[in-house]
Amino acid sequence: RIDKVFYAGLKDNKYNSLAKKYFPRGLPSVFSITLRAGNEECLHFLNSLHLFNHQVNFGDVRSLIMQPSQSLYTEIPTQWKQEFQFDQRYFRVSIGLENVDDLIDDLSQGIRSHSRRAAAPSSSPAPTWADSSQQSFLTSWWDHPVKRRLEASC
Repeated sequence: RIDKVFYAGLKDNKYNSLAKKYFPRGLPSVFSITLRAGNEECLHFLNSLHLFNHQVNFGDVRSLIMQPSQSLYTEIPTQWKQEFQFDQRYFRVSIGLENVDDLIDDLSQGIRSHSRRAAAPSSSPAPTWADSSQQSFLTSWWDHPVKRRLEASC
């Protein structure tokens, strides 16, 4: 299950007013999530995604996902990671040009996959997004000005 979504476009995000000021035509399609899972389940989630590429660069036409604790901070000593609380459950996501429903389905199956691995069969309800606003913000990107311009030019 997704624990938190960090996206300046959400009204309850502390950077929402700044985001609206500096991105008046719409925010970029980059956000972060944390999962309610252990380290092994997070790795399983990442490996179960089919549409998201595991990359450290962002701004591609493809949808990308990365786990900073396993990619950017690999050379930092474990003691420092623990001291500065580099969270294994934290993922950065960049949305590309794929179909939004396919991306939501891919993230959802990844969540179900890590939840099945984390819990004994039928010991907990099916995983869900923490609330509907977290799922709806993905859908809202498909009204993004860049996407509309791309569609108009094709």
